[in-house]
Order: sequence, then C-alpha cells, then structure tokens
Amino acid sequence: MCGIGGIVGERDGGRLRAALAAMAGALAHRGPDDEGVEVIAAPGVMVGLCARRLAIQDISPAGHQPMTSPLAGRWICFNGEIYNVQEVREVLEARGHRFQGNSDTEVVLAAYGEWGDECLERLRGMFALAIWDAPRHQLFLARDRLGIKPIYYSEQGGTLLFASEVRALLATALVPAQLSRQGLASYLALGAVQEPLSLLDHVQTLPAGHYAVWKDHHLQLRPYWSLSAAFAREAPATDRATAAEQLRAMLEEAVRLHLISDVPLGVFLSGGIDSSALVGLVAHTAGRPPRTISVVFPQQRYSEEHYIRMVAERFHTEHAQVELDEAQILDQLPAALAAMDQPTFDGVNTYVVSRLARAAGLTVALSGVGADELFAGYDTFRIVSTLHKLRRFVPAVAAPAAAGLVRLAWGDTDRARKTARWVGRVDHGLTAYGLRRELFGPDARAGLCRIADDGLGTDEVAGPDWDAVNGTSYLELTHYMRDVLLHDTDVMSMAHGLEVRVPFLDHKLVEFCAGLPGKLKQERATPKPLLTEAVLDLLPDGARRRKKMGFTLPFSVWLRGPLRHEVESVLHDRHVGGQIAEAIDHDLIARVWGRFLDGKAEWVRPWSLYVLKMWGERHLPVGAAAIARGHAT
Repeated sequence: MCGIGGIVGERDGGRLRAALAAMAGALAHRGPDDEGVEVIAAPGVMVGLCARRLAIQDISPAGHQPMTSPLAGRWICFNGEIYNVQEVREVLEARGHRFQGNSDTEVVLAAYGEWGDECLERLRGMFALAIWDAPRHQLFLARDRLGIKPIYYSEQGGTLLFASEVRALLATALVPAQLSRQGLASYLALGAVQEPLSLLDHVQTLPAGHYAVWKDHHLQLRPYWSLSAAFAREAPATDRATAAEQLRAMLEEAVRLHLISDVPLGVFLSGGIDSSALVGLVAHTAGRPPRTISVVFPQQRYSEEHYIRMVAERFHTEHAQVELDEAQILDQLPAALAAMDQPTFDGVNTYVVSRLARAAGLTVALSGVGADELFAGYDTFRIVSTLHKLRRFVPAVAAPAAAGLVRLAWGDTDRARKTARWVGRVDHGLTAYGLRRELFGPDARAGLCRIADDGLGTDEVAGPDWDAVNGTSYLELTHYMRDVLLHDTDVMSMAHGLEVRVPFLDHKLVEFCAGLPGKLKQERATPKPLLTEAVLDLLPDGARRRKKMGFTLPFSVWLRGPLRHEVESVLHDRHVGGQIAEAIDHDLIARVWGRFLDGKAEWVRPWSLYVLKMWGERHLPVGAAAIARGHAT
C-alpha cells in the first residue's frame, strides 16, 4: 500500500524535480516506511515518478518504489495489494521470469511486460498503478475493478500529472487551485463528489475498471471490466440454499486471500452482521482468533457494544475498543477534517477507528464494506421498492393533490418535501434511488451553486431488464459505496498509514452475487438472508435477526450540543470557505441551518455544508492566491 504520483511531459527539469518532491511530501502520510523519486529521460520527454511506501508484502528494501526492470526499460509505481500474487508469480516463472524479491509490485511489473494491458485481467486485488513503458514510449495507468484505490489525473498543456490524492496534485504548483462548479453541484447532490469529477477544474478520477495510456502528449481511457455486465449476466437457476453453499465457499476463499500479509492484521468489528461474519470467517479460515477493533459511544441508541462483546467472546478475539465521547470527538475533529482529500459528509467515523487500529499496532485491517450493497442490507432497498409502489398507487391525474396531502400530513420536513416531489411527479427523470440518496434536490443545488443544475449522477438508471433488488444494488455499488464509502475508507485509513482491505469486494465474489436473482438476497423477515444463511454457523444467536444500525457517529446530538458553536459560526461566516464561499449562497445556508434546529432537516445537510466550507478554506484560496498555486496552461 502506497501513495503514488508522477509527471510526464514537463520539459523544465528543475521544475519537474521540485514538483515531484512536493508531490511526494504531500503523500508522506500514505507511506511512512520508504520514499522514492525518479526522473527518467526519454527521447523528447521527461518522466518523473514518486512513491511513498507502506510495506505490507516483502517489507525488505527489495520492495522499494519506483521499481524498475532495467533490461526491459520499464518503471512502476504501485498502490494496493494483489491477493493472487503467488498464482501469477508461478505462471510468470514458468515463462522464464526471475524475481529479486517477494513484493507484488515486482510481479505486476513482470505481468505487464508479459501480457501488456491484458495483465489486468489476471490481477485479483485492489490497485492503482502507473508504468512508464520506455519501449513503447508511453505511460500506462490503471485502477482496480470496483474503484477501491483512487488515482487522479490532470492534463496541463501536453503535460500529464497523476497522484493518489488531489492534494498531491495541488502541491506541485502545476495544477491551478480552481473550483469546479460541476464538481460542486455533484457534491451537493450526494455529499461527496461523484467520479470522474473532482472539486477542481482540470482534475478528474480515472474511473473504476479502466486503464489509460498517455502517448504523444495525449491520454486515452479504456474500460477493461464492467459491473453492469456482471449484473446483466444470466446466472443458472438455483435456490437460496444452493446459492448460500456456493457463496460460503467463495467467502472463505476471498477471506483467505485477503489475509496475506507480512505485518500485523486485524478486523474492524462494529457488531453488525457483516463485520461479525467477517470475524467468524477470519477465525475459521486462519484457524486462530483474529485481532478486532471497535468504537462505541456513551449514547446507547448509537452503541453496539452488546453485539460487539458477543462476537469478541464467541471467537476469543484479542479485542481493542474505545468509547468515544463528545470531548474526544472535538479533539479529533480538526485532524479528521484536515485529512479529507476531498470533502465528504461521512468519513470521520473511519478516521476514528483507523486511528485506533494503528495505535493498537495494526498495519492492515479488514472491513465489511460492500456487504450491504451486495446483499440488500440498506433500508434503501426497501424504500426504493416502497416508492415504486406508491407511484403506481397514485395515478398521474391525482399526483398534484397527493403531493399536497403529503405536505399537509407530514409538515414542512425534508421527508415530506422529497415524498411530495415523488408522488407529484414534478421532477422529470427523477428515480426512486436518486430521491433516496440525494443530499440536496435540484432546486436547492441550483440555488446553493447559483448555476443551472443538471441532476448529476443521482438519476442514473440501472439495466432495464434487472429486477428491483439488483438494480438498486448496482446503483449502491456505483454511487454511495464507490464515491462515499471507498473514498473515505482509503483517505481516512491512509491518514494513519493503515491499509484497509474489503474482502466482500473481491471481484469474483461480486460477479457471483451480481448474477444471482434479487429474490435470493432480500426477504422481509431476515436481514441479508443469503449472507446470513451462508455464515449461519459463525453468527452468535443474537446477531442473526438484529436490525441494522450502521457505524454512525451521533452528529445530530453533537450539532445541537458541543459542535453547535463551531459549525454555526462557520456556516454563518460569509468569508470562510475560499472559493466555496464565493460560489455558494449563504442565505440558503442559513435556512438549512435553521431548518435543522427546527427539526425539519436532517443533520447531514448542515454538516455537509460545514465540511465543504472548511475544505474550501484549506485548499481553494481566492483570487491571486489560487493562481499562484498553479501556472497558466
């Protein structure tokens, strides 16, 4: 696991080296074990690569990056883990390749030399990588199938810059710190920027399941894997018992592969079905109790301590736990906000538990991210189904009257406004999923941004022939999980030099689950019935039918208590936020805050605006200061 970056096409050697040094410095938290910077001279072009290493596989100097194969003339920077590395290594050795160390980075470089871009089809893991291919005079960038590891890029007048974090691009002073209005609208839609956008003009995310080739000062993107194709695949008919048996075998294989590590490893334990199943699978597969990490709260409605203790005792784990009270969150909040590479309404929870894991001596932690999206664990699945039934029940001619009745019955709350929009059919193109996950509606986004809103992202429609469960699952995987959960997991864990792995997102496991009928994954009586049946023997009795809580910090309480003064002062200050403050309507922000205090708006709306302004204050200075951080292109 590392932070990687590079610059290709810059002709000024001094400026290239200075920019690379700044980029590597901005990525230092991602790789505390080693640093490498290389400048490679090629005909007509200079190539700069940098890496900060968190050593996981082969912690010796043999894993140093950037890594080269001198005879082949190729260099690699690699961020991630390849879980089937031994399998790929054996195939390459049979083809005559010889290796100097035991890192997966060296294997990936050899795999690219053997198969070119087709090497990606053989890799099972999470990764973002860059390879300077001197024989072909091109740069090869690639990102894993589900988007677990990020890579951002910017094209500046024939020069390409790329890095694991947006902040590293800004640190070079070659990328202007200019707000993207489209990115801002995207953030307001979901509470996180949706790929391939960023909050910066001229900076984009390499999409999940894609690779890119930079050649002759031009970048071309190409897909190599499709999640929609996995859902569209017609699976053989099967019943739930058979599917659960097959799933169990795949879960055990995925967990076994994710345990590969030369450093201490543990499991995030929240007490829910997903993390409980993961602890059980690790104990069963490894044949020994795992280490577990948990965060609990003094407010009982948010605490899952009872279930956490139940699982820890069942598997005799070496357990570390911290109770997070208001004073502690106030202490940690500034550092958590500073760790955000791009703003997000979520993420502070991951920052807290990652900090605890690192303090407990772990370098790697397993997380249950992905299970709710694959196995219909969120209430989103139920809500989307209910919204569809509601619209079928209300005929178009009665839609305006039905909307009025909703507002009359429920008052002027966020929930009432959303439901009235849905039954009133006032937003053409609005989907049930888009309504469920949106942070601010189109009118609010347009008002806050002061620009016309085009409904970014949240109105995407799943495959027309998929059942409702699979359609919602696809959208959850490509929106909430990828743009919020995976982004936050990467940034907040790497802020502490911690690698977080997500076994439920093993791509072979995802392909299997995507191909199953939705009816096998959802029923009213049992939460996540397919997953539950597959791991039934591993779950304590009390954990099998419990309602989902999720690892959520009690922000609604804190915003009315210890955080009120801080958040209120930032939201009301028209000068805090840099370019964000100039772009957003503060009168509407004041209304959002007032509605929250009146109990009409959910906490996530004012909190997301507070985080946005704090991020803008840190990263998007106004006027000449913004231009000074970049150069004219």
